[in-house]
Amino acid sequence: MTHSTTSPAPALTSVHAADLTVTEAAERLRTGQLGAGEYLEALAERREWAGKLGALIHDNFPALLEAGRGIPDGADPAPLAGIPVVLKDIIDAAGLPTTGGTPTLKEYRPAADAPVVERLRKAGALIAGKANLHELSFGITSNNAAFGPVRNPFDPTKVAGGSSGGSAVAVAAGLVPAALAADTGGSVRIPAAFCGVVGFRPSAGRYPSGGLLPISHTRDTVGPIARSVADIILLDAVLAGLKLPAAARRRAETAGQPLEGLRLGVPESTFARDLEPEVDACFRTVLATLQEAGAELVPLELRPVLDLADPAGQTIALHEVGDDLAKYLADGGTPVTYAGLVDGIASPDVQAVFAASAKLRKAGDGAYKKALKDADKALKLYRAVVEEAGVSAVIQPTAPVTAPAIGNGKDTSGTAIELNGRQLPVFETVIRHTNLAGVIGLAGISLPAGTSSAGLPIGIELDTVPGADSDLLWLARQIEALLPAAARPVPAGK
Repeated sequence: MTHSTTSPAPALTSVHAADLTVTEAAERLRTGQLGAGEYLEALAERREWAGKLGALIHDNFPALLEAGRGIPDGADPAPLAGIPVVLKDIIDAAGLPTTGGTPTLKEYRPAADAPVVERLRKAGALIAGKANLHELSFGITSNNAAFGPVRNPFDPTKVAGGSSGGSAVAVAAGLVPAALAADTGGSVRIPAAFCGVVGFRPSAGRYPSGGLLPISHTRDTVGPIARSVADIILLDAVLAGLKLPAAARRRAETAGQPLEGLRLGVPESTFARDLEPEVDACFRTVLATLQEAGAELVPLELRPVLDLADPAGQTIALHEVGDDLAKYLADGGTPVTYAGLVDGIASPDVQAVFAASAKLRKAGDGAYKKALKDADKALKLYRAVVEEAGVSAVIQPTAPVTAPAIGNGKDTSGTAIELNGRQLPVFETVIRHTNLAGVIGLAGISLPAGTSSAGLPIGIELDTVPGADSDLLWLARQIEALLPAAARPVPAGK
């Protein structure tokens, strides 16, 4: 069964206001069909559930509800007027804490908005809170030893994905229609896939990077999470500083175009094998659906690209985090030093990462310089492979597995996961497909594609070369219209 996202927004008698997409809610608010205060109150009904899931570190809804009582209905033509957005708690918003999910920064409140937050506010968005995450963004479970785990809304015993788990949960649970996350090696796309929502990593440099508690200036980027590609298209236009755009609106509103002539690359030998059986079955169903719609599937060999990119990406991140974090702390005027921050890390797996970083940096910058060159070679090779195959995008499962169980006690990494009869490390297994885009700066988007027999969401990812973001979003819009309607979790107690 397929769905089209071109149909009119359902009446509020048939859908709870908290389940509206960004584009649906923005239209209702703009026309006065939905009052600003009424909308915020409907979203706030999900606060208790979101709290049980550990979605937020800081809840700004009380301030929004107070302010919302004075907002006139239908008065603001700004594209995101009245739309509340949650920020991953590494993105600065003036007056709100930026903890990075680590104890040492619990009291830090930056004085200025990050540029991406400035753009959201200018477009009329409201900042609803700061989302929980894997401590200092170094992990994929969002099981945070300092602030507690982020739990999957489809099964609270499972992880939400990371590092931006709270951002994805806030959207999936209906606390907000959109969130900002950040992606280094999959931290937007993985939690989006595990929580049944849409997550977009833009090309490196598409959005401004200031005001972010970093891992790596080479690899990090902010990325939006929402419930539909139409929402992502609108958010992308705002975040990229594009003129708001009849063109973006047309792209957002148009879906279900024929796929004849479209060529999609399928990396069979790397990202389309050794999958959890139900992930494999879902992926094959998606490929068959796209073929029926006219798309041509082209096998791609990406192993030489991965052989360069995977080790390079780890070296780049481990080398850059020291200087990048120290600069962020100094620029923000916080008394916390880099050494003090590292000493205060609560999560054992993150402690191990920073120990590895110190060891690498102590050995000099030779490995780092080689890694930068290897990443550049990998991008050139990727471009050559894609160009020779004549494909518009590469398609793959976002992750080879569905959401694993939350680790117990101090096991914040999840340590091991079973895949096809083998015990494998969670981190390396879950990022196996997403990491490449983060190393070489590709644009990538994860779409909900189905659920497992246990009811856990499965995502598919589309990637393309840097700079082709708008084309990728257009393509994702067409493919989304052919996929099953995304499952929605049931609020606790319902």
